[in-house]
Amino acid sequence: MNQRRISERTDQIHRRFFKAVDDLIAMDKMPSFTSWCDGHGLHRPKYTTIRRFYKEGVVADHMYKAIDLDALAYLSADFGVSADWLLSGAGNEFR
Repeated sequence: MNQRRISERTDQIHRRFFKAVDDLIAMDKMPSFTSWCDGHGLHRPKYTTIRRFYKEGVVADHMYKAIDLDALAYLSADFGVSADWLLSGAGNEFR
């Protein structure tokens, strides 16, 4: 099994990204994470694998290392998630 090694900063960005996704789904603003990924041409298996790791601690046989910057930009543009919050944790989750 591949070891998943990322920096603490990247780990925190991932945690905020998936927190925002879960919050948007809970608020019925994002009906489906997989359809959102598909709609933006994001590699769905990659994002569902990383999300599953953060939600359930499940490590897949092939673990993807990091989400793409595009995903952060799409989340911010589509739903008003604060880019400052996503990247640094500063301020509010939503603009």
